[in-house]
Amino acid sequence: MDGERTILRLCTVCHDAMATRHTDAGHGKTFSICDRCQTAARENFIWVCTHCGSVNMQPRQSFLRQLSEAGYEGSRANYAKRQGVLSIDKCMECDPQGVDQAVKAAEQRFASGHC
Repeated sequence: MDGERTILRLCTVCHDAMATRHTDAGHGKTFSICDRCQTAARENFIWVCTHCGSVNMQPRQSFLRQLSEAGYEGSRANYAKRQGVLSIDKCMECDPQGVDQAVKAAEQRFASGHC
């Protein structure tokens, strides 16, 4: 043994298994990802709300296709490069009005050519 302690934490995604992988999620939060969820993240995008801890999963190819069909090629290219577990500041469960406002603002920026 090299003297390092392995830190075990409950998986942020499934809340079922213990995890040895930990990553900075921003805002002083850490995500812990178990092997099963890490494997699932290869084929899915998994969003974890840093505010309330809610988890949302969507198949990677389906999400990328939806972005393309909606005309968001720049966003699609950006997401295609990303890892499968992503953090969001707030979600529909903890701040539905804030999310609606953010989506409307993003749509206005896109429509005006600023995205």
